[in-house]
Amino acid sequence: MLKDLAIIDMRLRYTFLHMAPDIEHFSKVELLKVIENSNIDAYDLVEDYIKSLGEDRLKTLNNELYRNMNNPYCGDIIAKYKDDYPVWAFMEIIPFGRFINFYRFCAETINDKMLLDNKF
Repeated sequence: MLKDLAIIDMRLRYTFLHMAPDIEHFSKVELLKVIENSNIDAYDLVEDYIKSLGEDRLKTLNNELYRNMNNPYCGDIIAKYKDDYPVWAFMEIIPFGRFINFYRFCAETINDKMLLDNKF
């Protein structure tokens, strides 16, 4: 039975691993659409999120950004928008766990029912 359980576990992990990038992409597109249709400034939203972080979480965010400064994918975005990120740029440079936290913050700030109903 343990062997069967290990096989099921491996197959589930493999399936979820392939689903995660699609879920992340769809969530980012959905959030951007809601923000564009609201009257909230995209730069202010990111600034408010950063201000809402406690000292420890802010330090962690800064460490995450610092680690990615030399990343070929997002390093140029960090350099260009340093300390004044639009929403689309911020979502591209933060890890998925941070994005989930940002998504929740945006859902509560905008008070959008669809975003609030999506539970991460």
